Amino acid sequence: PVSKYFHPHRAKTASNWDGKATDILLLHNVAQGDGRLSLYRNVHHIVDCGIRVHGDEKVEITDLQFGVGNSVDVHYSGEKMQNCALRGQLTLTLESSFLGEHLLQAVEAALEKVGLLDLALKTRADCIRLLDYVLHRKSAVQMAGHAFGNEVVRTVLLSLFRLEG
Repeated sequence: PVSKYFHPHRAKTASNWDGKATDILLLHNVAQGDGRLSLYRNVHHIVDCGIRVHGDEKVEITDLQFGVGNSVDVHYSGEKMQNCALRGQLTLTLESSFLGEHLLQAVEAALEKVGLLDLALKTRADCIRLLDYVLHRKSAVQMAGHAFGNEVVRTVLLSLFRLEG
């Protein structure tokens, strides 16, 4: 079973639905230094996020432009760099792991059935965040992405339910 939150936004019809939900990325920049991104699925807040640049320099996201599909131009500034831009994708799909993605979908459907949609979406975001963190460490570059995606999902789910790994 697939959670209803993977179904299309009501503005999309069956003839133009591409099989994905409507995700909305918002930039909060109401105050100086408050450039953070928030991701929503339909009307549910999933996660606040940012971008990673080389080094530990703090960056402020200043603008989002030219969003097409799941790609967008992110403009940012930092202490050593001004007015930089990158084109990127923000996805909550565990593309590197077929088994991990299907396991997440099953858990989401089960949690949604008992009214825990917020927990389901945050669990998915935690899996993506952990995979991103581990894959960007120098020691993990040699690891196979698909097998490691399965381990990330396993780790997050065992931690969620407080079970031993």
